[in-house]
Amino acid sequence: MKNRIARARHSRMGAVWDFLAWVSPKTPEKDRLQARWLAGLSLAVILIGSFSVIAEDLLFSEDTFYQGNNRIIVFSNFLLVVFLFFLNRWGHYKIAVRAFVVLISVTIFAFAFPGDAARDSDVLNYLLVAVVFCRLFLSSRFTLMLIFSHLVGMLALNTFLPGNSLDENPAVAVTAGSLLILLTFHLRSLADAQKSQTAQKELTNYANRLNTLRQIEQDILAAGSLETTAAAALEHLQDVLPHQRSSILLIDWENMEAIIQATGGDQKSIITTGGRLPLASLNSIETLLANERFYLIKNLPNYPGKSALQTEMVRSGIHSILSVPLTLKGGLIGSLNIADKTPDAYTNQHIEIAEEIANQLALALKQTQLIEETEQRANELEAVRQASISLISSAELDAVLMAVLEATLSLNPAAQHARIFLFENQQISKSTSLEPNGVIPTGIPDPRPNGITIRVARQGEAAIIPDVQNDPDFRPKHDHWEGALVCMPLKIGSRVVGVMNIKYLKPRRFEQKELRLIKLLGDQAAIAIENARLYDAERVARIRTDSLLQVVRAAASEVSLKEILNNVLEQCEELVPFISGSILIFEEEIPAVMAFRGHKSKERRVEDLLNLLKTSPILKYIRRTRKARFISDTFEEGDWIKTPKGKHIRSWLGVPIVARGETIGLISLDSDEAHTFNLEHLKWVQALADEIGVVIQNARLYEQVQMHAAELEDRVWQRTQELEKSYNEMEAFAYSMAHDLRAPLRATEGFSNALLEDFGEQLGPEGQEYTQRILNAAHRMDELIGDLLEYSRLSRADMHLQVVDLREIVQEAHTNLEKNIEDSQAEIEIKLDEFAVLAHPLTMLQVVTNLLSNAIKFVEVDTKPLVRLVTRSNGNNVRLEVSDNGIGIQEEHRERIFKIFERLHGIENYPGTGIGLAIVHRGMERMQGQVGFESKKGEGSIFWVELPKAEA
Repeated sequence: MKNRIARARHSRMGAVWDFLAWVSPKTPEKDRLQARWLAGLSLAVILIGSFSVIAEDLLFSEDTFYQGNNRIIVFSNFLLVVFLFFLNRWGHYKIAVRAFVVLISVTIFAFAFPGDAARDSDVLNYLLVAVVFCRLFLSSRFTLMLIFSHLVGMLALNTFLPGNSLDENPAVAVTAGSLLILLTFHLRSLADAQKSQTAQKELTNYANRLNTLRQIEQDILAAGSLETTAAAALEHLQDVLPHQRSSILLIDWENMEAIIQATGGDQKSIITTGGRLPLASLNSIETLLANERFYLIKNLPNYPGKSALQTEMVRSGIHSILSVPLTLKGGLIGSLNIADKTPDAYTNQHIEIAEEIANQLALALKQTQLIEETEQRANELEAVRQASISLISSAELDAVLMAVLEATLSLNPAAQHARIFLFENQQISKSTSLEPNGVIPTGIPDPRPNGITIRVARQGEAAIIPDVQNDPDFRPKHDHWEGALVCMPLKIGSRVVGVMNIKYLKPRRFEQKELRLIKLLGDQAAIAIENARLYDAERVARIRTDSLLQVVRAAASEVSLKEILNNVLEQCEELVPFISGSILIFEEEIPAVMAFRGHKSKERRVEDLLNLLKTSPILKYIRRTRKARFISDTFEEGDWIKTPKGKHIRSWLGVPIVARGETIGLISLDSDEAHTFNLEHLKWVQALADEIGVVIQNARLYEQVQMHAAELEDRVWQRTQELEKSYNEMEAFAYSMAHDLRAPLRATEGFSNALLEDFGEQLGPEGQEYTQRILNAAHRMDELIGDLLEYSRLSRADMHLQVVDLREIVQEAHTNLEKNIEDSQAEIEIKLDEFAVLAHPLTMLQVVTNLLSNAIKFVEVDTKPLVRLVTRSNGNNVRLEVSDNGIGIQEEHRERIFKIFERLHGIENYPGTGIGLAIVHRGMERMQGQVGFESKKGEGSIFWVELPKAEA
C-alpha cells in the first residue's frame, strides 16, 4: 500500500492525490490513508454522474431523453465497472467482488422500472453506488449517516429548485449529496482524530504505567532485604499513584501487631520504619481481613469512627486513604497504604494499579523474608555449631561454663551479662557470670529462695520477662534496673541441671526465633555441662581411687605409719580445699597428732586445735557415735567453742577413724572461710578414714603376723630340708634297686636262652613253653628297669639345651623302630617344614621314639597303622605333631595319661611298661617345652610337643 502511494505521488495523479490529502483531515497514517480512498471514491461518483449527463446530452436528443434514460444508466454503470476492474487490479479483491454484486443489483432495479420510476431509479442508482463504496470502507453506523445526509441533500434541492428540477437535474442532486457526504466524512474524521489523540494519550499513560511497574518490579527484585524491598516499591510509587504519604505494613500474627516496614512522603512524621502498631488499632487491616479488595476513604475528615492514627492524619491535611492487601496464597501478610490531601483522589484505575503493585510486592517481600529467614537460620545454626564446638573443646566444668556464657553473649549482643546456676538436689551448687567485655562481675546477689530462678529450676519452664518493672512476679533488688530478663532452664530430658539467666539493660520484645535460639543453645549447654560434670566426677573418682590405692600400697609397703598418714593428708589436699589438716590417734583418752599438713605455724595451729577439741563437745559426739561432722560456719554453730585461739577457724570437718567398731582416731580439716566443705567432701574423707582404720588395725596386727610368719618360716625350712633329704634317698634307692636288679635279671634271661637252645628237646613242649614264659618275663622286666632308669636319669641329669635338627631326630627314631614298623606294616609320612629347635638331643630322641612307638602300637587288630609327623610354626616355638589312626583316648583319661605306670589297656592286648608317656612329659619339662594331645575314642590321636625355635 505504501509503495503504491509513493508511486502515485510521482505520477500524473500527484496533483489529484495532493488535493485528496488536503481534503482529508490530519489523522494518523492508517486513518489518513482510509480517508483519502473514501474521498477519491466520492469524487469518482461525482465525475461519473457528471459524465453520464454530458454523454446523455451528446448522444440522445431531448425527445429521446426519457427513452434513452436506461442507456445512460448502462453507460454510467459501464464506467463503474471499469473503476471496479482497477480496484481488483490493485489487490482489493473482496471489495471488488462485493461491489460487482451490488452494481448488478442496482442495474436490474433500474431496468425493472420503466417511465418515471426509471427516472427516480436514476437518482437512486447514483445514491446506491455512493452508499456501496462508503459501506465497503466504513462502518455500518457511518454508512447510515451517509444515506441520511444524501436524502437531506435531495430534499434540499427539491425545496430550493421547484418543479421537476430534481428530475431534470439528477446529476446536480447526486453532486449535492456527494458534497454532503464529503462534509459529513470530514466532520467524522475530526471526531476520530480527537478520539485518536485521546487514545494516544491514554496509550502513553499506559506505557508509562507499565514502565513504572516494570521499574518497581526490577527494584524490588534487586533489593536484598525487607527494608530495601519495601523502600524500592515506595520510591517509584509517586509516578503512578498520587499521594503525599505512603507506607508498607507487614503483619506479625504471633504478636498481633503490624510492623512498619517502610514509609514514604511526610509519613515519617507520624510513624517510623521498624515501629509496631497493634492490629486492633488499624481499621484498614480489619477491613482487609474481611476479604475486601481494598480499603478506601474518600473524605477522611467526614469519616466516622476514625482511629487515633487517622485523627493524626486529619490534622496533617489528609483527605483520601487507599489501602490494598498484600496477600500470598490467599493469606493476608500486610498492606500497601497511600494517602492524599485531595478529597476523592483515587479512582478505580488507581485501585487497579495499587493492587498490581501490591501483588508484585507481596511475592517479593515473602521471597525476601524467606531468604532472610533462611540466611538468619543458617547463621544461627552456624553460630550454635561453633558454640557447640567450643563447648566440647574442653572437658573441664569451669571452662565449659565460660564457653557457654561467651557463646550466649555473642548470640545476644544486647545482653548486659549472662549467668549460669548449676543445681544438685534442687540446691545451687555452682554459679558463674560473664559480661560482654569478658569481665567476670562480682557482688551479684544469689537468687531469692522463692524467686524466678528457683521457680524455673523447680518447674523446668522458661521465664520470659520483657519488662522487669511491670512484671508482678519480679522484685528487682536494684531500682535503677528497668530492663528485661530471660531465665532458661538447662535440661537433660526432664531433669534440670541448671538455669541460664540473660539480663538486658532495657525492656525488650523477644522474637520467637530469638527465644528458640537461646533454647537451642541452652540444650547444647546442658549436654556439655552434664558431660563436664560426668568427666569431673570421673576425674574425682579416679583421683579418689588413686589416692586410696596409694594409701593401700603405702600400707602394704614397709613405710612407717606416720608416712602413711602424711600421704593421706596429701591426697586429701587434691580434692578438699582445706587450709590445715591433721590426723589424730587416740592413745587411751589423749589424742596425739600423728600427721599435719597446711598452715605454716604448725605448732601453734596444732596446739589451738587440740585445746579446742578437748573443750568442745563435738569430739565426744564423734567418738561416741562414730559419725562424721562438718560445720559450715563456726560463728553460727552453738557446739563450737568460741575462743580467741579458734577465731581463725570458720569451717571445720571432722571424720572418725574406726577399727573393729572402736573410734581410734580423727581426721580434722579446717578453713578460714565459711561454707568451705560439703557432703561430697565428707564422703571422700570418710572413705580415706575407713582405709586408715584398716591400715592402723593392720599395722597393729602386723607385728603379730610377723612373729607368726617367722615361726612358720622356720618350720617350713626344716620341713623342706627333711623332704629334700627323703626325696634324694628315695631316688638313690630306686636307681640302686633298678641297677642291682638288672644283673640277676640278665642271668635269668641268659640261662633261659641256654635251656631252650641246648636242652630244648629234652624239656619237651611243656618245658619249652615254661622256659619261654620265663624268658619273656625277664625281657619285660628288663624293659621296665630300663624305663625306670631312663625316667630317673631325666630327673637327675643336667640338661644343656642346644640347636637340634628335628629331621635327624625323627630319622634316627624311625631307624630304631624299623623292625616294629615292618612287623606292623605301618605307613609313616614325614613332613618337616620347621626343624631347628633348642633341645637336649638324647632326651628329644627318647621323646620322639616313645611317641612314634605308641602311634604304631595302639591300633585296632588287623588295622594298618598310618602315622604322620609334621611340624608347625607357633610364634617363637616349633610344634612337632605325631598323628595316628589308632584307638584314641577317652576324655576322662586326659589327666592320667602322662602319669607313671598308668595303663589304659590290658598288657595282653597292648604290651608295655606304662612309663613311655611319663618319660615324654618329664623330658619336655626338663627341656622347657610343652606336651599335649587331641583325641577321640575310635578316631585316632594327635600328640604334639613344642620347643623354642633356634636362633638363626
